[in-house]
Amino acid sequence: MRCSPPAALVTLAIAFLPMLQTAWMSLHDYVLFRPNDLTWVRLDNLKAALADEVCWISLKHTIIWMCTTIPAQLALGLITALLLMGVVVVYLRRTGKAVS
Repeated sequence: MRCSPPAALVTLAIAFLPMLQTAWMSLHDYVLFRPNDLTWVRLDNLKAALADEVCWISLKHTIIWMCTTIPAQLALGLITALLLMGVVVVYLRRTGKAVS
């Protein structure tokens, strides 16, 4: 399936530009009440975050959350699909439209 240029531009505008802006802002000391005062701090924000214990606790909780919710959603989706598939097959057999 080919992606049309307008769809690609919309995807770029909605998804990638905010990511680039976030990366750019992470290199500055950005204060919400002074949006035009961007002090260049390079990687100091990243160093501060990695040195903070709360960052590592949050990362651990995020990994635990991902490792439990993603397999659970996958299992629930698969079970639902299999149940629906069984209902469809039973319906098609009852109506005589099933392909042997």
